[in-house]
Amino acid sequence: MIYDSRPYLNANANKLKGGGYEDVGPGKSYPECDLKFCDIENIHEVLKAYDKMCQIAYKQNTAKDTWLS
Repeated sequence: MIYDSRPYLNANANKLKGGGYEDVGPGKSYPECDLKFCDIENIHEVLKAYDKMCQIAYKQNTAKDTWLS
């Protein structure tokens, strides 16, 4: 299984501009795989949230009352 975080329409528009996404299915680059689009509209916001979570998780002596902030 290959996951693409973009919505299908965004990935397809990117393909029309010369980009694209993985070619799955019989006779393709990844014949044994399926492709699932996850429909995340703004991956940059997801990455920022992930970075903040990692900073908190790896910070020494993180106080319980500041965890949710």
